[in-house]
Amino acid sequence: MNIDVLDSKAVTIGQTDFEKHLLSLHEGIETSVNPTNGYYIKADSSVDGNVARMIGIEKASVEAMLPTIMESVKQMLYGIDQDGFHTLSLEEISSWKINPDYQLQNIKQQSGYAAEVVSTMKENLIAIEQGSDMLNQRLLLYRKVENRV
Repeated sequence: MNIDVLDSKAVTIGQTDFEKHLLSLHEGIETSVNPTNGYYIKADSSVDGNVARMIGIEKASVEAMLPTIMESVKQMLYGIDQDGFHTLSLEEISSWKINPDYQLQNIKQQSGYAAEVVSTMKENLIAIEQGSDMLNQRLLLYRKVENRV
């Protein structure tokens, strides 16, 4: 039986200075969080400005669309019964159990469903703002409502 001897010249053990890398990373994070000229970038003191930025519509449209926006947010959070079906809500998604054996996959799946709910709301609000009658409805966000007695 042959045993190969490891040549110490083939393996070079060196030290890496992680302090420079960590300092560089820290500076990058620090500059993205610190205000520029005393103001935070993209910060708006009004609720209308923040809602407009979140949805992707003009700030001037928010006040006129406020009842529609509030109704859409309620539908997104709690779902709505429509034509014998119930839309999937963020509240329902958050109540789903997570299997400990598949925790990462379950969390990714739930975040994907939640993203679909939120993006559908945003797309529909943008369509309403533009005057379109065509609204998005995703089949995966619906479930049949059982007969309630």
